[in-house]
Amino acid sequence: MRKLLLSHDIGTSGNKATLYSEDGSIVASKVASYGVCYPEDNFAEQNADDWWRAVVESTRMLIKEIDPAEIAAVSFSGHMNGCLCVDENGKPLRNAILWMDTRASKEAKALEEKFGVWEFYKKTGSRPQAFYSIEKLMWVKNNQPEIYAKTYKMLQSKDYISLRFTGRFATDRSDASLTNAYDIKNHCWSKEIIDFAGIDAAKLPEILNSTDIVGGVTAEAAAETGLLEGTPVVAGAGDGSAATVGAGCWKEGEAYCCLGTSAWISTALTDPIMDEDMTVFNLVHPDPKLYVACGAMQSAGNSFNWMKEQICHHEKYLAENGGESIYKQINERVKASPVGANGLIFLPYLMGERSPWWDSQAKGAYIGITPAHTRDDMLRATVEGVALNLALIYGTYKNRTNPPLTLIGGLALSEVWRKTVADALGVTVRQTTCTEEASSMGAAVIAGVGAGIFKDFSASERFIRPKELAEPDMEVNSFYQSRLPVYKACYTALKDVFPKL
Repeated sequence: MRKLLLSHDIGTSGNKATLYSEDGSIVASKVASYGVCYPEDNFAEQNADDWWRAVVESTRMLIKEIDPAEIAAVSFSGHMNGCLCVDENGKPLRNAILWMDTRASKEAKALEEKFGVWEFYKKTGSRPQAFYSIEKLMWVKNNQPEIYAKTYKMLQSKDYISLRFTGRFATDRSDASLTNAYDIKNHCWSKEIIDFAGIDAAKLPEILNSTDIVGGVTAEAAAETGLLEGTPVVAGAGDGSAATVGAGCWKEGEAYCCLGTSAWISTALTDPIMDEDMTVFNLVHPDPKLYVACGAMQSAGNSFNWMKEQICHHEKYLAENGGESIYKQINERVKASPVGANGLIFLPYLMGERSPWWDSQAKGAYIGITPAHTRDDMLRATVEGVALNLALIYGTYKNRTNPPLTLIGGLALSEVWRKTVADALGVTVRQTTCTEEASSMGAAVIAGVGAGIFKDFSASERFIRPKELAEPDMEVNSFYQSRLPVYKACYTALKDVFPKL
């Protein structure tokens, strides 16, 4: 009987359930969607039961096509930096607070004043910021004390699904390391940080390796999903760490760039990057002997989608009435504007920004508009604004990565985006045939290692199928490099204005 690996990728907009064979090929894949609610400015939440509904729905769709006895193991990737409070029965006590939520600014400031940004960074691998989990749990304690009092554990998205499958409250090292409460060098919860935060350490879950088996599928979960009772459930990893494996970065210096709702550049290293500018943050790789250094921006696909919905009404109308796809039309309009968008600059800070500024109050902006500018210039400036921010992040990795840079995420399907990123960063980029599957593939590899099907993470190479390379135009790169100081100056000039808006 063949052995299949089932991965669940709990994303911001839905869950993707995928079956992989041992040779790395996709057998079947199903998606079940859910939404995000924005109850207030800088708030972003999801109903965790929607995650489980999506997992059940997508699993049942897959089970129709195979014998569930063929599934050797289940594992997960999931969005990170969240805060889901559950009671001792595993029932959510409120909506999950998502990675993009920045309500906990006061709590982050308190940690900064206590420890100092640099000392905190050296301990956790990250700055104290409202984007992280411990700050969000502090916010719950300060603002919803009745919920905090009932909280048995704080979980991440994939950990809640693992709990529903197995009944065990646990997380893995990658998700733990992006809570701002994890000692990244000693690989444990930081008592010093937790004590100052006023958080009961018992409310944090036990920490496992990504490849540890959490347990078997319970009878209740089997009845809901159609999986066999006892099927091994492997801990998995947060999406940013799982994608590192899925992009083939399982050894020192391998790097990739994700162009999704958010965007990030990551590389696998034997030691964290202690960057004096603290542009990047560090988390634990699914291989606990390695780290992932990551520079992440909040709004890549978010910026593109905002542009698509608010500026591209004509293209949307044509697409809905039998014309070319809206994405192809937008690409053509971007190419109609010259490199540099005739001097127009876009700051893609729609949801605040992490790397390189770490400013939860930052806002999006078009800068330099004149009567001569066109809508095409606005579209190109949007793409270039994301690429220039990635170029600032990539500068931190100088001499630490081995080209080419693998591109993953939905925007990597676009030739315009691939070429703009290659030119802005000055590096060859590689597209694969599984551009949108890296986190899912990483979870499948983790499942295979955990179940003993694969010896180690080198098995990721059988999942990677290179498609094409995009080479940078170094003259264009020189132009973009000359624009970076202007781009940085635009943010600097507006930094003190943003909070007043």
